[in-house]
Amino acid sequence: MARCLKGESTPEDDMMLQDLLSSDPGMKEEYDLFRSLVQNECNTQLNGDSSEAHLQKKFDRITRRLKEEGSL
Repeated sequence: MARCLKGESTPEDDMMLQDLLSSDPGMKEEYDLFRSLVQNECNTQLNGDSSEAHLQKKFDRITRRLKEEGSL
């Protein structure tokens, strides 16, 4: 999933993810929500960071929140 979100996935990664998401509608919904959050965060002001550094900070923040909520 992470490679797909970062645009670094191979065609095989994309196929595996699509198979997973098509077999689990709940996971697809969560993935779509997460993808939209990541994309929205990438489109915000970067505050001097490279886009990769900015995305990493946002990803770390989301991961930390999910761990705190017990969802990860």
